[in-house]
Amino acid sequence: MFEVAIITASDKGAKSLREDLSGPCIKQIVEESDYKVVSMEILPDDRALLADKMIELADKEIPLILTTGGTGFSPRDNTPEATKDVIERETPGISEAMRMYSLKITPRAMLSRATSGIRKKSLIINLPGSPKAVRECLEYLLPTLDHGLKIMLNLDNECAPSRQEIVIATLCATSLSKLSLPSVSTGVGEVSTFVLSIAILQPFSASLPRQSLTSSNIKKLSVSQIKSTPFAPVSLLNRFR
Repeated sequence: MFEVAIITASDKGAKSLREDLSGPCIKQIVEESDYKVVSMEILPDDRALLADKMIELADKEIPLILTTGGTGFSPRDNTPEATKDVIERETPGISEAMRMYSLKITPRAMLSRATSGIRKKSLIINLPGSPKAVRECLEYLLPTLDHGLKIMLNLDNECAPSRQEIVIATLCATSLSKLSLPSVSTGVGEVSTFVLSIAILQPFSASLPRQSLTSSNIKKLSVSQIKSTPFAPVSLLNRFR
């Protein structure tokens, strides 16, 4: 469960002249995805105030900071500038993905200046100002954000299984299901067929040229070879979980 901070940028909202609907909308959506909201703030559209709050939250190492509002063309829309003032590394793919997805819904998405980036151990993302757009963007982003946050916090391997490892595991899954293998106690749960396939065949895949990783070559491995291959399930689970 990752902690989340929410900042609503709104001059009228900060003066209680307008109800903040987007902040609570974000809270509801992220909590439904098993995130924990630890901070909610409504701030005026002031570049320095917004930047100071982002710095404060990042210094607390809150993994995800979501802003809403202030990303358009109005002279008081300062959220992207405030974000750029504090981030150390940009994450342009996130903002581009949001715009690309939103353009399928409305051409006005091209008017968004939202940005995103990383400061220390915090990912800061500018979301749109309307609850409808917030919901659309979050529902698109959240399934992938979990992996990104794990990488940022060094909780997950950055690399997915290589193509050749996936090929090997897929080709051998049927054969492995026919083997009478002892159960493996890893302390972190059962070993899946996918992980077990890679674990057992890893020594063989390392010795085969990339171009030789074909169905016919894999099938040359005898059952006795597979059964006698040592493997380390814990390290492999750490790599592929």
